[in-house]
Amino acid sequence: QLNCGACGYRTCRDKAVAVCQGLAEPEMCLPYLVEELEATCQRLQRSHEELACAQQRLVQTERLASMGQLSAAVAHEVNNPLGTVLLYSHMLLKQMQHRDPGREDVQVIVSEASRCKEIIRGLLDFARQSRVSKAPTDLAQLIEEVMSIMSPKADAAGINLASDVEDGLPEMMIDETQVTQMFVNLLQNGIDATAAGGQVSISAKLSERGDAVDIEVSDNGCGIPEENLVELFTPFFTTKEVGKGTGLGLAIAYGIVKMHSGEISAQSELGKGSTFCIRLPLAQEDNSSVYDPGDRHVRALT
Repeated sequence: QLNCGACGYRTCRDKAVAVCQGLAEPEMCLPYLVEELEATCQRLQRSHEELACAQQRLVQTERLASMGQLSAAVAHEVNNPLGTVLLYSHMLLKQMQHRDPGREDVQVIVSEASRCKEIIRGLLDFARQSRVSKAPTDLAQLIEEVMSIMSPKADAAGINLASDVEDGLPEMMIDETQVTQMFVNLLQNGIDATAAGGQVSISAKLSERGDAVDIEVSDNGCGIPEENLVELFTPFFTTKEVGKGTGLGLAIAYGIVKMHSGEISAQSELGKGSTFCIRLPLAQEDNSSVYDPGDRHVRALT
């Protein structure tokens, strides 16, 4: 009780009695008005932050929609002539003798054309995110299969691959193929960013509210500069060396998570590693036929 007298009453108790008797209004108390103003400012600040976050997700989703349309067109147009280049370069390489001075040049053509083929495959994967085919899936078993896929690559790089999946996770309505691709992309990035002897891990557990599954893919590698975190899920943005990545892996992962009505974010510190946090809801709307890479009505996905 401040007993400041700003309301015209001698004490706060007298003012409270007057309010209860209908002789005064709460707004006559100056400290009360100040507290209400502070609470309103805090609500406005939270609303502003939520709006900014929603706007950022909208911009990212619209960007992915445009890139999906462009990727599909480019990939289909380039794929055929690229296949011809690969075919004839392989034929030429096969006909050349090992000591032929031009063999090395042809080998470069084959190598670079093969790299282009991988980029085109990434573009097609990116464009195919327009639809998902959801079915009841055991996430624990899916993660186990992903671990078996990635173990040889981790062993070859001298990386320890670990998983920690909570027992009793319920079945989820997800697209098994696309979610597998998402995990493979994230684990491959972790392996590429980690030196020999390091560790890449994946964990999954039920969220505190029990309405979603929280998944983390972590590594103790080189980390990502803070200024690059906001660009991570942008198509063709990569921190890898030239020729080591297309910049589509995380963009594809982002699209897959969004098509499952989920959320994905990244945390990283230089020299200590990175963690990608994914939340996939257990109850999902069936949007398998809603999203088209060329459709501008993508706000429903945010």
